[in-house]
Amino acid sequence: MTPIKVLGRLANRSRSPYLAESVDGLWGYRWDETPGTPWCVEYRPTGQLLFFASLRAARIATAAGDAMQQLVFDCEAVLRSRTSTTAEQTRAQQRLTVYREVMAQHGAAEAA
Repeated sequence: MTPIKVLGRLANRSRSPYLAESVDGLWGYRWDETPGTPWCVEYRPTGQLLFFASLRAARIATAAGDAMQQLVFDCEAVLRSRTSTTAEQTRAQQRLTVYREVMAQHGAAEAA
């Protein structure tokens, strides 16, 4: 699970977190305090968002690499879409470049 710093807690009895970030600062996690709404997770270097049912699920996905894979998949879907604008496709391509570099660095670190 990705280690986090809690930045905000609910004022109620549970004191559950609603705002957090990964210790490395790459991932931001937020919840809008409405029951049934998902956690919004932002990959801060690109600003791209993902949604998860719980903070725990989000932390597991960011730690395991599943969140990064989903970001790549989402960008590739934009590039395949016939309805994407040129601006959307340019942004998706820029994000893909970042994700592929991160994934290559992570793979190199694991091999060492």
